[in-house]
Amino acid sequence: MHWLFLICGCTILITGIVITIAFETQVKLGPLEELNQNLAIAQFGGIISGVGFILMLASFGLNRRRKSKPGKDVSTKPDESN
Repeated sequence: MHWLFLICGCTILITGIVITIAFETQVKLGPLEELNQNLAIAQFGGIISGVGFILMLASFGLNRRRKSKPGKDVSTKPDESN
């Protein structure tokens, strides 16, 4: 797995979850304009969480792609016995 993508994905995922939880609890409080604004920010937190999750999945895919391509270290010379 690619560690940079994994760490960034986890960070973005956790940030999105925190934003969603923080603003989801405040959706029930305040006038209608604040309700709509808090709901929009909570949905944005959900989108951020989705991006973080996709980034984490990509980190595992990068690992498989690197390991599945074996390199050809040994090269053979053609036999010139003629």
